[in-house]
Amino acid sequence: MLKLTPLAGFGASRRPADFELTIGASTADVDLHGHLAARGYRNEPEVAVTVAAGVQVYSTTTAKAGLTVDLADFPRGCRIVLTVLGEICGRGGASGAAGGRALEVAAGPGNNGGAALAIDNRGEINGGGGGGRRGGGDSCSNGSHDGKSYSCSGSTTYCAGGAGGTGYGPNAATRGASGQSGSCGGCGGCRGGSGRNGGGKGQAGGGNGGAAGAAVTGNANIEWTNEGVRNGPVR
Repeated sequence: MLKLTPLAGFGASRRPADFELTIGASTADVDLHGHLAARGYRNEPEVAVTVAAGVQVYSTTTAKAGLTVDLADFPRGCRIVLTVLGEICGRGGASGAAGGRALEVAAGPGNNGGAALAIDNRGEINGGGGGGRRGGGDSCSNGSHDGKSYSCSGSTTYCAGGAGGTGYGPNAATRGASGQSGSCGGCGGCRGGSGRNGGGKGQAGGGNGGAAGAAVTGNANIEWTNEGVRNGPVR
């Protein structure tokens, strides 16, 4: 009887990859090709990368993704399979600012035969939460009182509101502290309003705060074998 062997590819049973790597500890600002090359990768044509359970691949700034894959860095015809058991996440936005993207995939050469990426997401890919809106300010007179009528006069001092909470990624969102009491002459102090909560996973910040960070950018360059949990826009 003739035995048929499936062709190697994302939809078929694959032989072991030529180069395999597990990211077993939480790691920041990962450029995939550079990360692999530093660990012995020499442009092998079949690559398998696993983000282990309980591990975060995250960004330290909203200017970068937690994980960047530039397919142009890999040899033509290279096949990359990324299995996510842990989490890839973007940086949370500062007060009122947008969250960062979690996964960014840049296209390789435009013609056929470029590197290809397949993702099996059994964990989470989360855009950074947007920063919460800053709390409203207050004002009070900065002058003196006459000891009798307790009326205030003089210039007005602005008391700043509390900063908005930082968005999710990699730490949980927090509420901004309220503004501190100001010293306003004999008329006492004033207090700014509390900041709003930062956004959760892939969510905008509270009180019309910063926009949610993208879970994925460059989605057209990915073949998903399992989309799994993705919080935030997929572009």
